[in-house]
Amino acid sequence: MKKFILLLIFPLTMSLFSNCDKDNPGTGVFLFSIQDDKDLGKKVDTEIKESGEFVILNRATNTEAYAYIDAMRDELLNGGELKFKDEFDWELNLIDDD
Repeated sequence: MKKFILLLIFPLTMSLFSNCDKDNPGTGVFLFSIQDDKDLGKKVDTEIKESGEFVILNRATNTEAYAYIDAMRDELLNGGELKFKDEFDWELNLIDDD
């Protein structure tokens, strides 16, 4: 039985990582649609902002830190490696958590 389960899990796992092939972007099986990804992002964003558990640092009073992470975001988005980068709204927030 264990071998049977492993035989089922292995191809699924490999299909997940097949999307990481930078020489053949977009190949493989996608388990989530772009809309599923957007919906998940909105859900997590709402949970973080409305839970009261997290304190999001203000951009106006933390300009240096936000400039740093915005530059990292821009470098990643403009690196030519992300296939669906224009499909998403990219919002970064810093959470105050020592």
